[in-house]
Amino acid sequence: CVRGIALDRGSMTSHAALIARALEIPAVFGLGNIATAAQTGDILGLDGSRGVVIINPPPRELQRLDGMAADRADVRRELAPLRDLPAVTCDGHRIPLYANVENVGEMSSLEVHGAEGIGLFRTEYLWLASGRPVSESRQTDAYVSAVRTLKGRPLVVRAFDLGGDKFAGSAGLEQEANPFLGMRSIRYLLRHPDVFKAQLRAILRARAEGDVQIMVPMVSDIEELRQSRELLNACVHDVLAEGIDCPPIDLGTMIEVPSAALMADVLARECDFFSIGTNDLTQYTLAADRINERVAHLYQPTHPSVLRLMAMTIEAGHRHRLPVSVCGEMASEPMTALLLLGMGVDSLSMVPSAIPGVKDAVRKATLAQARELAEEALKAESAAEVLRLCRELLGRVAPELLRLV
Repeated sequence: CVRGIALDRGSMTSHAALIARALEIPAVFGLGNIATAAQTGDILGLDGSRGVVIINPPPRELQRLDGMAADRADVRRELAPLRDLPAVTCDGHRIPLYANVENVGEMSSLEVHGAEGIGLFRTEYLWLASGRPVSESRQTDAYVSAVRTLKGRPLVVRAFDLGGDKFAGSAGLEQEANPFLGMRSIRYLLRHPDVFKAQLRAILRARAEGDVQIMVPMVSDIEELRQSRELLNACVHDVLAEGIDCPPIDLGTMIEVPSAALMADVLARECDFFSIGTNDLTQYTLAADRINERVAHLYQPTHPSVLRLMAMTIEAGHRHRLPVSVCGEMASEPMTALLLLGMGVDSLSMVPSAIPGVKDAVRKATLAQARELAEEALKAESAAEVLRLCRELLGRVAPELLRLV
């Protein structure tokens, strides 16, 4: 049983950190030398709130850490009764809360935490977990199983987001000097249309079973979206030829790079929904590698430049009557979830364990308060100022959640 994770490299938004959070395992990243400083038999005290690890902590420090853990557990128990309640503000505005998942094995956590569906199925982990290409039939089985388990609730499937910090040698990816700016995500899929089409056909077979949508990652140009649509249309014909009655399926695009946000009004004409990936949008906007601990202090999701790009995206989406969701880590934090609510986001998708806290914040705030927060945040000049505004509102409406920060 893994009780905690401490690593020399990485940051709180690396994919290793996202997986640890999904598994509800305490983790600290970017420590530099923990692998050599700690010896076999040492006791490690992990303080995730401060991002530090204490080797062989004295009794008083152990007592403090145990107290923090017990306090957090108490708050989570208090939130458990919210599981089956909707996320509705005090003045009656409802926002759906969905889950981010890596595999079908996580489906049980959706029921535990009260997710209303899956807003992000990270399909690349089907590939990464096995270390080899995922067959079309295995993909079909995975997606169909997810649809049937959801029993009518929506499933948003993201096409393979390979590359960057999700390297799969079996995919034919080569080591690159700057993999986050290289052959990743939709660029890889369009370079390997056979891989993309096999996945699209598998998703379409699942669509015949229930509410399924497709999401294309890291779109930076309208041509990538158009080519994706062409391949999807061809795959629809393939599936219909199999005798499968496939209903129409929505094709959405992730907004993860500044060019997509700046051209959101153009993209909106040729897709069915937007999903803002705040993790990548932040790193590309601020030129701060989100897995590099040396520049972790520059990675600031509440930076005014990031918020303005998000506001542009939301406005463009709504002008074209497209729903806009957020599936990055900003959606998982109650403080910033209220900000996103106020900015006009239509739904939030997050790690399942974060749903109760976000739901509590939403149910104790008003839409008017969230909109006032967003208005002030978009006038701010620094990420720290925005974060302060978010913390102040959360402290007024749901102070108990500050114990989880």
